[in-house]
Amino acid sequence: SPKDMALAVAPNFVHALDANHLRSTIIKALDQGISNFGMVHDSFGVHARLMPKFLRECVKPAFVEMYQNDVLAKFADRFRPFCAIPDLPEPGKLDLQGVLRSEFFFS
Repeated sequence: SPKDMALAVAPNFVHALDANHLRSTIIKALDQGISNFGMVHDSFGVHARLMPKFLRECVKPAFVEMYQNDVLAKFADRFRPFCAIPDLPEPGKLDLQGVLRSEFFFS
């Protein structure tokens, strides 16, 4: 039904963002010479000895690069010609560069 389709937009959007982060992370890892991964849905990792490098050089930079643009506004702009989009919430105060320094960013 149209209502069910409308309710599916938000979780599918988030799932797509998670998938894009995974893809970007794996591309960075391959560039770093990391080629063995364990992945289930939006959880992913590498051998334990490689985790510090994987987090520092791949996971965190991919996240920062992806979200330095307002992905929600970009998404909304694509659909405005076709349907009514409510006003977006005000952005928060997250310092994205802080992700690069965070010890507990990803688990």
